[in-house]
This record gives sequence, structure tokens and C-alpha cells, in this order.
Amino acid sequence: MIYTYTIHDAHPGQSGPCSWPTHDGLELEADDMAEALSDLREILEGEAGGLNPADGYEIGDCIYAQLGTPDGDTRVVSYELTAEDLGIDVSKSGVTSWNTEACYVATFPSDDGEGACDVEVQIGEAGGRWYLRTTDDGGGSDECDDTSYATEEAAAAAAEEFATDSNEADEGENAEDYLLRRLEEAAGEPEPEGEWCVYWETALDDAGPRERYATQEQADAAAQLANESLHAANPGGDLLCGFEVRQLVDGEWAQVQS
Repeated sequence: MIYTYTIHDAHPGQSGPCSWPTHDGLELEADDMAEALSDLREILEGEAGGLNPADGYEIGDCIYAQLGTPDGDTRVVSYELTAEDLGIDVSKSGVTSWNTEACYVATFPSDDGEGACDVEVQIGEAGGRWYLRTTDDGGGSDECDDTSYATEEAAAAAAEEFATDSNEADEGENAEDYLLRRLEEAAGEPEPEGEWCVYWETALDDAGPRERYATQEQADAAAQLANESLHAANPGGDLLCGFEVRQLVDGEWAQVQS
């Protein structure tokens, strides 16, 4: 039997022209209605693979085919467009725009013993699914997996939770605050009779020991703090003075061999 069919962008029962001019009143040969409907579904699926988001099609849209029978009856078949049909990458790699939703502090080994950086947790959408990633100025890798979320709100909540769970600093601290606190903790309290000191090294007359500490580790941290404050107050140039760690040896403040 010979059937006819027309493909539409909207349900044929809706008002307004929506049929495809190139697929209007085409013939379809089948033994019965069941075979005709099955063949028509395959036709719709094949046509869907040629559609493009640039023409306004989105994942989840439907295209329809109205089938006309030899006895004048009509049937409607629909097909829901998928990401694969439209050539849309719905994986995390398909995200083209990321927005920062939360931040946390991560630590890592450094030449000074411990480093820290501010890490942004970002969310982005691809093919109607939302993903998370991390990014930072320290060159760290993405710490988030490929889990996807159905809504922007769900992704944002997951980003906040990830940042909270990953944060290595106190609440409200950024990386700079964290490192400063850690140095202050490492320096601790000066020891007036300590054999280690923070020594002010300069060509001027005021060179000499400043605070004294019980251990070299304390003095190292205190000297680093003092030098950071010195450079913050004098940005943009090399200084001919600074703070260093010295040890009291036979009544003299001796330089420490590195």
C-alpha cells in the first residue's frame, strides 16, 4: 500500500505553517500501518541527524511526521532530538564558558616549605548539563570529576560543597592570609636569651640583631615575615638591606651556612 507523509517542526495540530517544503506529501510504501509507522520513525531519526542548533533546534525538541493512509485516515509520529543528532558535545569538554561559583585555599610543597594558592570552583553548561572544574594561578590541574548536574542551581550547590570540603585555610582566609598566619604560628614568641636571631643587615649604623628565638625554625619564619613587610613597604626595586637569620657563636652573631 502507498502512504503519504509530511514532516513538521511542530505538531500538525498546532496552528501556523510548520511543514518542511522538501518533505511535504512524500510517498511511503508499506504492507500495513504498523510497518508504515515503523518506517516513518526511522525516516524521522535519519532526518534528525541533519539538523543544526544554528537553525534553532535544541536538545529535547521534537519533529513530527503526519502519515496519510489510503483510506483517508491520519497518524502522527514524533521524534525527540538528542545531543548526538545535533552534533552537540554534552561532555565536560564541550563547555565553552565557565563562571566562578566558589573559592578555596589549597596548599603545596614549595622551596620555602609550604605554598598556597587561591583555587576557583567554576561551573559551565554543555548540552543542557552542568559541570564543575577548578582553576588557579599556580598551574594546578582540574580537581573536579566529570559528574554532570541537571540544573545550574544543583551545580552551584555542588561547587560550594566542593570548595568547603577542599579548603585548607580557616574560614574567610585567602592564600595570602593563610601563609601569613602559618608564618606567625611558626615564629611564635621571641626568646630574649635565644641563640638565634633576626638580624638587620644594612650598610648603615643600625645593623644588628633584632628579636631572638629559641630555634632556627622560629627565626627563619620571623625573618621571612620581616622581609615580606620590608618589601611590601618598598615595592619596585632591589633593596641593599634586609633581614637574615644568625646564630650566637662565642658571643658573636654568626651568619648561618646555607
